[in-house]
Amino acid sequence: MPATKGKQGTKGAKQIKAENTQTFDFYSYVVIGGNIPVILWQFIYNYSAIRWLHVVLFLYSLIVHMLCMKTMSSMFNSGLDLNMEAGMAEHVKDILLITVACQVFSCFSLYFWLIWLVIPGVGLYKLWVNILAPWIFQAPEELTDKQKRKMEKKRRF
Repeated sequence: MPATKGKQGTKGAKQIKAENTQTFDFYSYVVIGGNIPVILWQFIYNYSAIRWLHVVLFLYSLIVHMLCMKTMSSMFNSGLDLNMEAGMAEHVKDILLITVACQVFSCFSLYFWLIWLVIPGVGLYKLWVNILAPWIFQAPEELTDKQKRKMEKKRRF
């Protein structure tokens, strides 16, 4: 794609709504497509020995799916752009994809649920980079000439 010069064009409300509909439908299909193999695996292959841990993790993932889809739905209904870079919807979509991947891969081994620890790790990283580190390591403010003279006067007395 060739680089364009000048300002980037803005999207109209109709285009945002159409793209939001496509995005919401895509992630709905991803969630449904991720749940079908897990349900089939749990009730056909593992029917003789369903472990409670499998059921609990499956129910937990369903709760995460419902909450993420509800969040995306509320963003969609309020007219926000779900495809905006560096927006809240981007994080919600990442959580959905990681949860679906953990859920599908857990058919092979329950250790794949450890991938879910990436989410709090990224949250802690963003907290450190964007909030804590700048606050802790900020440089002292530079004083203007007027402020320096005023400080010198205070020191003399």
